[in-house]
Amino acid sequence: MRFAVVVWWIGLSGCTTPGMLEPVEPLGAGGRQVSAEVGAHYSPEIDTSDVVVSTNVTGRFGLSPRVDMSVRGGTQGARWTTKVLLTPPESGGTRVAIAPGLGGAVAALPGLTTTTAGVVDFRLPVLIGVPLKDHELVVSVYGRDTLYFAGLSLLWGDMASAWSNQVSAGTSLGLRIHASPRFEVFPELQVEQPIWRSTSFDSDREGDLGNEWPTVNLQVGLMWRLGKGDEPS
Repeated sequence: MRFAVVVWWIGLSGCTTPGMLEPVEPLGAGGRQVSAEVGAHYSPEIDTSDVVVSTNVTGRFGLSPRVDMSVRGGTQGARWTTKVLLTPPESGGTRVAIAPGLGGAVAALPGLTTTTAGVVDFRLPVLIGVPLKDHELVVSVYGRDTLYFAGLSLLWGDMASAWSNQVSAGTSLGLRIHASPRFEVFPELQVEQPIWRSTSFDSDREGDLGNEWPTVNLQVGLMWRLGKGDEPS
């Protein structure tokens, strides 16, 4: 059960369930943006009705007219994302981009038994941005491969470990609102469903890693545009 509690907590409040909060429109070469984000995350895993709250900060950097890089950190662990715009940057219509990202988080629960658990995941989303006057409707669909791992050590020396590999699919819907030329508000709703999982324990200890139930995430990002990148269209 201790395995399940720690890995559920890191899975729900950690890096494995963040919303996308990724604009489709690129910053442009030399552009910079910082985002403060708060979210609420829920899953009916292990018979709990708790809603987990998260806070994160993201920095985005425009590497070229088509490519942005972002680094995210906070209560949801750390994540590195590279976004590549597939449609022409000068296009004023619907934009399409891919944004592969790698994330990770680690947590520990000390006591008579010390449990250390972590998550590493790779996500590949397709982002679709639909312009709505000065704003942008952002839809994403993605696949994600997640590796959970946990280790249990007792004061008298016994140890056990476990790992799980889980494949999930998800979608999100967000609205990027231009409040001013350099300030944006970005609310987003995301739903993710596990579709395959393999778990292994190195002992007879019972437990579980990963989620079997869908996770629902609601997040809001407050984004400030900095630097000399191309101005939003």
